[in-house]
Formats: sequence, structure tokens, C-alpha cells
Amino acid sequence: MIIMSNNFSSKVYPVYVALFGPSNSGKSTFLSTLSGKEGFPFPSENVEEYEIERRWYKEEMGKKILIETYRLIFRAFPGREEFMELRIKHLKKCTVLLLFYDCSSPTSIDQLAEMFDKEILKMNLLYNFATICLIGTKKDLGINDDAIRKAEELRKHISHKIKSIFDYEVPHFLINTLNKDDVSTTVKIAEYILMEQRIPSELVRKLVPPALAEISFVPKAPPEIPKPSIVEIPKPPAISEKPVPSPEPKITAKEPTETLAPPKAPETMIKTEVVKPVEIRSEYTIEKPPEISIRLHPREKIWNAARKIVEKFEEVEKVIIGYEVGRIVYVAFYPGEKNEKKIPRDFVQILRDMKQSLLNLAPRSSIGQPKALISIGSDGIILLAMRGMNAFVGIKAKKIPSEKLLSILLRM
Repeated sequence: MIIMSNNFSSKVYPVYVALFGPSNSGKSTFLSTLSGKEGFPFPSENVEEYEIERRWYKEEMGKKILIETYRLIFRAFPGREEFMELRIKHLKKCTVLLLFYDCSSPTSIDQLAEMFDKEILKMNLLYNFATICLIGTKKDLGINDDAIRKAEELRKHISHKIKSIFDYEVPHFLINTLNKDDVSTTVKIAEYILMEQRIPSELVRKLVPPALAEISFVPKAPPEIPKPSIVEIPKPPAISEKPVPSPEPKITAKEPTETLAPPKAPETMIKTEVVKPVEIRSEYTIEKPPEISIRLHPREKIWNAARKIVEKFEEVEKVIIGYEVGRIVYVAFYPGEKNEKKIPRDFVQILRDMKQSLLNLAPRSSIGQPKALISIGSDGIILLAMRGMNAFVGIKAKKIPSEKLLSILLRM
């Protein structure tokens, strides 16, 4: 059974983007340029916010396919020390982290490193972020070599921390926050990492000055592979189409004869060099996308919600609550130990397959994008897909679900 509901909020699912860094690092100016305003805004003492709706497409078989519709909500946090609690409060809701520092100043990066250590690492917020970028601003005022060196140390430090979780290194690039192209490219880089969990090399290179390219992380193109050498094999001597009969030897009957084997024809020795096939990768080669990564959900309240569903409804055997961000699926489940090795990955994949089947049965072009879909299978598996089809709840039921359970699911 499939239930489609439009009783949810008409807003597209939000993705919160944190603009984090010390005062005078360009956060407010970045937000002002992004929103189309001009001028130099004064450092704010409040959380500034700007929102845009975005769509993510992919090309398959020559067709442009809509993958996701979402809202990017940019939040610029005041950088002074007394606003630390305010920053931490809002950081907990963010999925994308843009780290700002003034690349013309040797002290701004030190302040950012200290803030990062106190407010993100020590508060265990690092793994909340599916995307992290390190951004040097005010490049138009001159680039301080000492600031770049320290920023690279911070980038490597963060990349090492997330290496076991994410499939990319943190990119580091420089921008002018008053330049619309630089700001727009920064947003595209963050989006690409969020959706694909890979670095968009060409976009990053646009924002890396030649002097920085040698020391900053920019994914390099694959090395050029030399073409295989061609070895010419000499042609064997031409052979006549009609064989010439050899004269028959005359044998005298009275004399004993000895049967002799016909002489062997001289062999023509042709030496050839075997050339191993070389894989030549074109710059237009479409690489196989990385597999989906399934990880523990970072928010404790989601784990509590899963536990409460099982405890409240006797027909429920187990629950999984998940949310997909690009190629990462964050899950909370109950019963079960909160451990990466204990994630019921097979059940998660079953739920993802069910969700895709629901989307295939309800094409957006004919009925519009549904706010929620519920599938109730004969095997006792219930799936609720919602919030732009990114969030889902999967239930393994012992018997037919009660109306009260379905009602609660529809209100989630």
C-alpha cells in the first residue's frame, strides 16, 4: 500500500551553511555580495542570514535529471570572543562549514585556529559537517606568506581529522568577497562537495593563485600516459598461389634404396615485441561515482525518537531513522548499540531501494513533488519518505500497524 501526503510544510528541506571565523574576516561582506547588496557592511553582533533555493541536476543518457531541490540557508556568525555561546548554539544545526580568515593578515588565521579548536573540536561538532572549506579573504589587499603557511597547517590538521569519515581533503582557496564571481564559485564548490563528496578540481583552481598552487591542496589531473610504441613486423615472403611440383626422384630397382625424409624448409625467424595494452584515460571519461557511505546520525534527539517509537508501539520490532546528504546516509536505529559496526546496513539498503521504487511509481512530472510517501509491505516493512525524499523512517513491524502509529508517522 502506498500513501501520498501533502499535509507537510510546503518549504523545501533546508541545508544550513555556517560562515565561521574571527571579526573582519569577510563573512558579512560575503553574505552581502551573495544577496546582491553593495558596499562594506560593518561587523555584526547578530547572526546574519540569507536564503536561496537551489536545484541539483545530473546528466544521464543525454538528459538533465533533477536530483534534489533544497534551500541553502547561510548564517554569518559574529566573530568576537564574547559571542562563542551564540556561535556554538547555531553551529549544531549546520551541515556545511565555511571557515573564513583574512589572508592579508598574519594574525587572523591564528584566531580562526583557536576558535576552531575551542568551539568545534572540543565541542565534538566536527562530524556534524558533511562539507568543510577553508577560505582566505581580502586577496585583493595582498597575500601574507606567513598567513598562507599557517592556513595550510590548519587545512592539513582538519583533513587528517576527517580522513576516516569523509572521502575528500579540505580545499583551501582565496577570494575577494566583493567579487560576485568569487562568491558564486565558492557556493558551487561547497554544493558540489555536499552532493558528490568529491572536490570539483576545476572550480577550486579558479580561486587558487599560481603562487599558492604548489603548496595548497588542489586535486591534480591524472599524469599523462605515454602512447605505446608501434613495432613494425616485417611481412613474410610472398607465396605463389599455385605450388610448383618438385621432380620425382628416379629409383633403380636393382640397387638398395634408402628412404630419406624430405629436407626441412628454412624457417623465417620474425621477432616481435609484445606491447601491453595501456589504459588511456580521457579528460571526458565518466568515472564511477563513489559508493554510498552509511554513518551514525550525529544528533542524540533522533536516537531518542527511534527508541520511543519502539517502546510506545508493541507492533514495532525495530526502527531506523535516516537522512541522506549527497552520498552520505546518516542513520539512527533502535534496538541496537550506537556503533559503526552495528549499523543494520542491509536493512538501510532495503529502505533506500523501497524509496527509489516509490519515486519511480510517483513521477514528479505528473503529480508534482509529493511531500511524503508511505509504503506498507506484506513483509511488515513500513517506509516513510519525506522532506524532499532525503529523510526517511523505516519500521519492521510484527503485525499490521495501528492507525495511531501511521498518524504519528504522518506528523513527523
